[in-house]
Amino acid sequence: MPAVFISYSRKDFYFAESLAFHLDREGIATWLDANHLAPGGDWAAEIDHALDEAKTVILVLTPDSVRSEYVRREWQRALAQGDRLILALFRSCKPPPELQHARRVDFCGAFRPALWRLTQLLATPRDAAAHQTTRLRFPVPPWVGIMTVMLASVFFVPMMIFGDWHGLAFTNEPIAFRIFYWLALPFFLGFIFWHSCIALLRRRMGMTRLALSLTLFTGVFGFYLLGRTGWIPAVTARTTAVQYSIIPTSVLTCIIGIGCVGLAIVILLRPEDLLRWCPTGKAWDSHRRGRVIRIPDLPTRFAELRRFQLLHDVEDAPAAARLRAELIRAGSVEASTDAMSVVLLTNRTTTAWLSQHAELLQKGVVTVIGSAIGLPPSLHWLWRRQWIDLRRWDATRRRKNPVPAVPEGMTRLRIPAVVRLNEHLLCATAGLLAVLANVVFSPKSSKSDTLAPRDWFGMLIAVVCIFWIVAAWQLIHRRTTQLRYTRRLRILSWLTLILSVGGLCFFVSLGGNALRTAPGATFVLALPFLLRWQTSRLAFWFPAPPVPGTKSAPRLNAPRKWDALLWAFLYMALWMLLLEVQT
Repeated sequence: MPAVFISYSRKDFYFAESLAFHLDREGIATWLDANHLAPGGDWAAEIDHALDEAKTVILVLTPDSVRSEYVRREWQRALAQGDRLILALFRSCKPPPELQHARRVDFCGAFRPALWRLTQLLATPRDAAAHQTTRLRFPVPPWVGIMTVMLASVFFVPMMIFGDWHGLAFTNEPIAFRIFYWLALPFFLGFIFWHSCIALLRRRMGMTRLALSLTLFTGVFGFYLLGRTGWIPAVTARTTAVQYSIIPTSVLTCIIGIGCVGLAIVILLRPEDLLRWCPTGKAWDSHRRGRVIRIPDLPTRFAELRRFQLLHDVEDAPAAARLRAELIRAGSVEASTDAMSVVLLTNRTTTAWLSQHAELLQKGVVTVIGSAIGLPPSLHWLWRRQWIDLRRWDATRRRKNPVPAVPEGMTRLRIPAVVRLNEHLLCATAGLLAVLANVVFSPKSSKSDTLAPRDWFGMLIAVVCIFWIVAAWQLIHRRTTQLRYTRRLRILSWLTLILSVGGLCFFVSLGGNALRTAPGATFVLALPFLLRWQTSRLAFWFPAPPVPGTKSAPRLNAPRKWDALLWAFLYMALWMLLLEVQT
């Protein structure tokens, strides 16, 4: 029996992958491109061949698939061939006029009943199957609805704890301020509500953002509940000005419980509804590992090559050395003749080198993507070649490598876990220095119009903070060599140690709690050892020194991302809480 072809938009990959997995478990063979496309092949030709072989096509119907030109091409080809077409309605949308009379199954609600109806429809002869449109009671999957209610619960009540709403008369404020406040308040509340509840319903929120939202609002409730109970005097002292009369303790406790249960659902229970609802690339590996994956892993992909010839640019030599070792470990043999050509591309690959090998690439070589890249218009034909994604591949972890990558664009910034860990170390250091610079520049330190020694000291701390952020940015974008990175961090580590000791002592001299400086002092003392241990694990990530004359040559650079700056601000806020620094 020919396999059932599943047509979907890339933005609905998690649902399509789960649907194919469960249909296979029911004994129905499926063809999903991510599970069957071979590296190096022309994916458009292979998809056309699979469509020619299939007699039944399942179209995952969403607004994204309706807008996709590739999906339109697939279902139009299926109609032209007279194939049986079934619509799996995942998100409410209006199908194209040509599909108005196609059979459909509603997956907008519970997945299991809809899957049973789909299997029954597939088992029914084509001529005997009646047209059906099944509407479910819930417009979203059950667990998505539950999480939305939880987010709404932990959102609205925190808005009440910033004061007694009945007392917001602003009798001492000018009329202009009152008008501005009451006009801006709905926009502020709507902005937060959009980024908490509506974003989840519209599939704009990933697992990390969902967990952070629950943690943030639950933490706010816990903070104010501690202030009311008086268990921790320091917290009570900070919250004495807050009006609690309109919020019973039972309500606070209930909402904290809702937030904790929501976190437990996301982290421990990991319902598949949330996985299927997530945008592509924004789900955690733990939700996919061992549950819905049928994509061959990296060792299987490497073993399929058998004989290979590795090609790479000069600056990609360190990454190529690790890739060659993994290919040999998987059972493949490096050979110069009668071998499959493997081309490694990173953001340090020059367009001149790639243009020199353009003729070879068009003959069906295996392309390996080592980092986020951007292709010039003259090389866009490479998109048609199925490639192996190693952007999140960690050469230092053999047993716990990420699950097979999801089909995402080459330009998306995906980095290994060890690189992400080093980025957080650098950003945490920058955040600590930013707080210490704020302490030194505080009004209590200097009120003179001229620059005092304290001001120069604060400026030096701020400059070193900027260098840490730049180092983190260069690390994630592979803009520095290992030698230069190591030397720079060695100098910055010692400067940070000296400046942090002075800044923390100055913080204590201004009346700060000496015990609060313990986390910062411990972190600064351990920083050189942590960075030295981590740098050795990053050898595969750094590019080799550029060839003279090619430093400014055009490369396959992806759009820049400023994650390092955002993380530095977040760590700055965390250090301010730990040190009890008030702006």
